[in-house]
Amino acid sequence: MLRELQPLLAILHPGASLGIDDSTLLPATLTRDGQAEALEILSGGTREQVAILTRLAFARLFAASGRPVPVILDDALVHSDDDRIEAMCDALHRTARDQQILVLTCRQRAFAALGGERAEVRVESV
Repeated sequence: MLRELQPLLAILHPGASLGIDDSTLLPATLTRDGQAEALEILSGGTREQVAILTRLAFARLFAASGRPVPVILDDALVHSDDDRIEAMCDALHRTARDQQILVLTCRQRAFAALGGERAEVRVESV
């Protein structure tokens, strides 16, 4: 999984690395500038970003094994600042070359750079 995750993590945190918990196989620590930090102590935005990058990496692994799965993000990145959202859009673009990604959001401006097909739900009065 790290082979797929590391390039995506580098978009947000160049030179950073993730430590994986042996029992859960999920990220447990983020090392930046030589300092390892447990995910629990990181900001909500950073934890959210790592969680999304992990989902993208797993989706890439499924696709590589011939079993592609869509990635669905519902109101993602609510704890992320504009610069991080921009970097995450780069990671989403990279993954979307080979994967289907659905982003459900009411924050159209924050995700405008993603492009793609936009579907809208409209309720009409009867």
